[in-house]
Amino acid sequence: MSSEEFAPKFKKPKILLIDLPEEVLKGIQSLGFNASAGTFGSPYRVAKSDDYCPLISKHNLPNYSEQDIIFIDLNPPKTLNKPVGEKLTSDGEPDWWAKCSQGKIDPRPRIMLFVQKSSDRIIQHGGLFVIFAQPRLHQDLIFGKKEFPYRVDKIRDIEYDNWAFLSISSLLNIEYDSGEEINVIDYESDHQLIHFLKKYLYDFRYDATFYPYSEKTKWIPILRNKFGKDVGGLILSSDSKGIVLILPQNSKKTDIIIGLLQEVLPDLSCHLFPEAEGARWLERPEYELDSVLKYKSDEDAIKQRAKKELDELEMKINEERDKLGFLHGIITKTGDDLVADVKSALQSLGFDKIKDIDEELRENGLTGQKQEDLQIHDSSPTLLVEVKGVSGHPSESDTTQVVKYVNRRMREWDSTRVHGVSIINHQRNLPGLERDNVNVFSGAQVKDAENQDVTLVSTWDLFLL
Repeated sequence: MSSEEFAPKFKKPKILLIDLPEEVLKGIQSLGFNASAGTFGSPYRVAKSDDYCPLISKHNLPNYSEQDIIFIDLNPPKTLNKPVGEKLTSDGEPDWWAKCSQGKIDPRPRIMLFVQKSSDRIIQHGGLFVIFAQPRLHQDLIFGKKEFPYRVDKIRDIEYDNWAFLSISSLLNIEYDSGEEINVIDYESDHQLIHFLKKYLYDFRYDATFYPYSEKTKWIPILRNKFGKDVGGLILSSDSKGIVLILPQNSKKTDIIIGLLQEVLPDLSCHLFPEAEGARWLERPEYELDSVLKYKSDEDAIKQRAKKELDELEMKINEERDKLGFLHGIITKTGDDLVADVKSALQSLGFDKIKDIDEELRENGLTGQKQEDLQIHDSSPTLLVEVKGVSGHPSESDTTQVVKYVNRRMREWDSTRVHGVSIINHQRNLPGLERDNVNVFSGAQVKDAENQDVTLVSTWDLFLL
């Protein structure tokens, strides 16, 4: 059934789908919504050259100015082999021209600019736009007229792009970026939109990031990438109930749009759904039962207490991680960081007189001969500790390097009461339980250690202690 023959169950809201798949329209109409479909036009191929070609557009935007909700997919339609339609004016009259250097021309900015005033009016009267985003389109566009037979005389540059359908979009810095790792920003309001987006989080992929140019822009971020950049959000009108919802691209647009219309938008813009709202207006504070309002107040108080308790627990968690972070450090780190955490672990086991030799050398401005990492002077014999973090299993030099330090200190201190300890963080890039914790040291390494009076310890065993 075509959109012209379709008889909707709900007259309001009027919904227009622009450049979205046909199955989206069928899905929405099957639920009784008053929906129609349109297009800003399709890109088309041209011969690559440094010349300018006329920008020819063929669009279809039925009853655009009276729509209540407009869904737009900025992902361009399939590129045509040639333009559909004809040049708007004669060659001698001023017109839009596009440079042919890319071998393709996208005519959509012209049509978008044409409907911009209507779009702004829709927002001013409480309408809603839902946009599946793309980055700004960079084309060399000019307004000019052809000087027969060879060149186009430029009158001015045209700065409009594929976001020209809304003037409010000029307040956003829209930059190209791409990825799939997206997080939903949780707000205390706990809005249905947040819960809804979480269901489809792994179906999103972003092609653009957003940042408002002005603090006056009522931009509310709702989706962010792993680098802290906004990839989705709301723009609220300063003088009306109008809303612009910007979302990344999604592989399930039919489910997303139907879900928004059924679960989210009737609450987000209830004035646009006079028939779908049903009796929900009775839940507004001015009509709600006094006893229910009391329960809702109690519910809010519980939420506030729970949030406070959760914040306190989170603070305690962070404090414990800071306090005992060395326990994770001894099974993940290497180098000086590992030495520092091993020292903390040994202190937690009851050792008191521990010296970090490399740290002492640095404090004294000495960068000379390499020494053992730690000395433990709690009792006799003195323990010399060499600490290593390795990606695989320790080598022979890793386990026996401490021997030369033991011999050096015996001569220096004129004492045989010195014992070597090698502490190894083996397979440090693997989770602890996935490591080979039984055969950390080879049979030959164990035998050599026994012969040279060296103790071998893995940091995993230290962690368990």
